[in-house]
Amino acid sequence: MNTQNKSISEMPTKLSTLWIFVTFNIAFADIIGFIEPGTLERIINGNTGFELTPAIIVIFSLLQAIPIAMILVSRWFRRDLNRWLNIVASVLTLLYVLGGGNWESVSYLVFVSLEVVAMLGIIWLAWSWRSAEAQPIQQ
Repeated sequence: MNTQNKSISEMPTKLSTLWIFVTFNIAFADIIGFIEPGTLERIINGNTGFELTPAIIVIFSLLQAIPIAMILVSRWFRRDLNRWLNIVASVLTLLYVLGGGNWESVSYLVFVSLEVVAMLGIIWLAWSWRSAEAQPIQQ
């Protein structure tokens, strides 16, 4: 197997690994955020800045599920569809993490920075992922 074909076959693994990294960072940003003084009390008392309706909770759940689903999508879908799904999912997840966090929290700044770098990496890898057919065969 030549090195170009090997690098092409490794792309799904790279993308999937980055999505695992993003997923853990999103989860731990929430977990660490909950231990900040007063956070859970505000949530329990309904002081979230907006009304938490069942529809809002479903939307948040779907947005949280995107990075989780992309772990599998990155490994299972064909290249052309995979590229676009990774790009679209990264943009949606970027909007979610940039718009939905506590920017006054130092821990959130750490996690969101890591998430943004990883998702920009996903976008770059997906965008630059070349077709196996376009690669010359070397022996």
